[in-house]
Amino acid sequence: MKRLYLPIFWKFLIAIILTVSLFGLLNIILVWDKVFETIDNEISKRIIYIGKNLANQSSQFILYKDIASLQSLTEDTKKSDSVIVYCFILDKNNQVLAHTFQDGFPKNLINANNYNPGDSISVVSIIAENFQSKDIKDILIPVLDGKVGFVRIGINHAKTWYDMKFTLISFIIIFFIFTLLGFFGAFIFSYIISKPIKEIKQATEIIDINNLNKIAMKSINEGKNSFLLKLKIEDEIDDLAYKFNDMIRRLESTYQQLMITQNAMIQAEKLASIGTLVSGIAHEVNNPLSGLQSCIRRIAEHPDNVEQNIRYIRIMEEASNKIQNVIAGLLDFSRITHSKKEHFDIIKIIDDTINLISYRKTFNPIEIVFNKNYDVLYLECNKNQMEQVFFNLLKNAFDGIEEKFRIDDKLIGRIEISVKNKNSIVEITIKDNGIGIRKENLNKIFDPFFTTKDVGKGTGLGGYISYNIIKDHGWDMFVESEYLQWTKVILSIKN
Repeated sequence: MKRLYLPIFWKFLIAIILTVSLFGLLNIILVWDKVFETIDNEISKRIIYIGKNLANQSSQFILYKDIASLQSLTEDTKKSDSVIVYCFILDKNNQVLAHTFQDGFPKNLINANNYNPGDSISVVSIIAENFQSKDIKDILIPVLDGKVGFVRIGINHAKTWYDMKFTLISFIIIFFIFTLLGFFGAFIFSYIISKPIKEIKQATEIIDINNLNKIAMKSINEGKNSFLLKLKIEDEIDDLAYKFNDMIRRLESTYQQLMITQNAMIQAEKLASIGTLVSGIAHEVNNPLSGLQSCIRRIAEHPDNVEQNIRYIRIMEEASNKIQNVIAGLLDFSRITHSKKEHFDIIKIIDDTINLISYRKTFNPIEIVFNKNYDVLYLECNKNQMEQVFFNLLKNAFDGIEEKFRIDDKLIGRIEISVKNKNSIVEITIKDNGIGIRKENLNKIFDPFFTTKDVGKGTGLGGYISYNIIKDHGWDMFVESEYLQWTKVILSIKN
């Protein structure tokens, strides 16, 4: 199902505008009939009042047949209100006594509205052909209950629509004004709501796990102003801001503790790795020490033999240099790791690690072949951490080969290391012909404390630490293996 992404700002804006628009339209629909009816009733009441007043005034003039006074009354009545189209007075026999028509009285109007005895008023709608407005409401008011005559007043019913139209236009104008104000209000409200949420989202996108301390301190010192909306009146958005800052602080604290624990694990794994080299290191140091002692003894026995002493001094110098190199390699490897990454020659790092792992004492021959392809290859990395990675990988290769020796005493152990650089991708491959890894264990080898070695022969942290170091460098590590055949570890690096 395709997902449509709509920012919360537009959701708020659209929702508020639709609400205001719907409210206005409902008001127009619901108020329309009510307003029209109200205006129509008000006009009718006004004209009925005028008609009754005319009926009261004309009663005596009808009795005395004072046509001039009746004519004057009808004309004055028509002029009294703009909605009155015509006005005329009938006697009790429906004879026209006075009217306001300039072109003669239309005879068809006499029977357009008939009086029913007992009614105080009669109102009918008629369609007139000889008026500017065809929609006429004719009002009949009896004079002295119809015993004397009748007053008839015609009003322009369409005038009600015109008044309604004016009212409606005014209402629509007000509606659009409020809609416009609602739009700007919705815009501001949506901005107030969405801006801090958007800034939190942006903050989460730029957070660097290695730079949490700086982010957390900034949010603490500046409050929510570092990422969030600058409001003085606090609300749920402010609560979200504080919770976000608290989360950053807790995350930073947890990350620092994690780094301390990880560094301690790395250092512990280093010391454990050195433990596997102790016997070999003792051998590498004892041999030159024995040579040094022999040379010293010979010089002491024949101090005057200059030629012999010079030869022994050279031997002593070589022995001391060898001891110094062994100790320097150990000290460099066991040094506490720092996080700084610089450009180092990866070829030399691998060479130094091979020299270090060669101190390991083995009862079976294991050959290490390094296909360099390059004399020098600089990569941005942490030298000490990469030495540990290669040491762990080579140590695992040694262990795998030695385990295979148990089932194949004719095995010739071999570890092949190759470095290739293709299309700006450096691949470092370490392959051994050891015992291999079962398929069901391939997805577990980087889990902490997972090991297939005998109790006391492995911490289960080497693969886990190496994998995390590689990922921290932004590199990739892959493992392929065929049980009882071989194991291949590939490091993929974007150069």
